[in-house]
Amino acid sequence: MAAHRRLLASLAALLAAVGLAACGGPPRPAPGALLRVARATLDRTPALRFSLSSSGVSGPGVDLVGGRGELVRPDALEGTFQVSTSGVQVSVKVIAVGSRFWAVLPFRSSYSRVDPAQFGLTDPGELLSPTRGLATLLTDMASTVRYQPSVRLDGELLYAVAGNVPGSKIPVLPDADPSRPVRLTVYIDPTSHQVRQVILGGPFTSERTSQYTVDLTGYGTHATISPPG
Repeated sequence: MAAHRRLLASLAALLAAVGLAACGGPPRPAPGALLRVARATLDRTPALRFSLSSSGVSGPGVDLVGGRGELVRPDALEGTFQVSTSGVQVSVKVIAVGSRFWAVLPFRSSYSRVDPAQFGLTDPGELLSPTRGLATLLTDMASTVRYQPSVRLDGELLYAVAGNVPGSKIPVLPDADPSRPVRLTVYIDPTSHQVRQVILGGPFTSERTSQYTVDLTGYGTHATISPPG
């Protein structure tokens, strides 16, 4: 019965896709062209909400395993990181403004100025940087990118493209071997050209491949992030 339901669901999705094509749906652009438009869309937004998850992340020190919060252009972040050390996970409130980074460390009640390298990171405020941030990866991968099967995410039908970027280009996240390429899969709304999700696979905290998934929402929102008082 379960297999029968899955078959019916697959057929329904196929018929819906055929119906869209029959109604004169626009053809897909070349994947590199889609990524260039998606990058321009990402570079225009003043703020975003993000969530981060991971799998296979395990290193000898403190590892970033998840998080969520807000990003504000040009170089600010506020949210909560989930970090793991010796198999124990804790939530840490964080703020980044400019090149400065603060966190409420375990057993503390207020923010302290810290080095993001304590979490194996570079400056988290750079995620929206037009020259070093997440958007730059979209065009760094354009020469190797290929379409993947489209997917539905939170009810939206998204184009999926995948390709490789140099490990040395990855912003913020750790990389145990920058000489190895990182595999990116990017999910893009074909109407708004907004990047909804980025999946990165590479040797982040050890020589074996691990994975980070970044979800992006709240395009066009306005927010202010200030250093902790």
